[in-house]
Amino acid sequence: MINQVDFTVTSISMILGVIIAMELFFYIRINQYVHTMKGTALKAVAILSTSKISDHWKEKILPHYAVKIMVSSLKMANGLVLLLLSFCMVYGFGIACIGRFPEGFQRLSMLDMQAMVVGISLIYGLVRRKLNHA
Repeated sequence: MINQVDFTVTSISMILGVIIAMELFFYIRINQYVHTMKGTALKAVAILSTSKISDHWKEKILPHYAVKIMVSSLKMANGLVLLLLSFCMVYGFGIACIGRFPEGFQRLSMLDMQAMVVGISLIYGLVRRKLNHA
């Protein structure tokens, strides 16, 4: 059974982990990589669908677009891993302080905890975005 102090420390470490991960999300600008991939894919589709460009030049340019998409997706994946690691480090430090390391990380696999993390992330992101535009 979890006592009040353990619950408070776990909750605070989860909230701090979410805030740090969200700040990294805004700092890294992961959506920029998504837009780069989308734009490059649209260019590749446009080149493939046009009959004004010969197949020879299509074969020359498409590998360049593929590399650009791959680099963007790898950068995005690295950013997401960094977000996950930052959250896990802060959350792990909090639950290690109260001596509930295995139980705390096992709790992260439960749906209610994941929903709380996503909910707090969305709320924090929306509030931060509103405050930046105000």
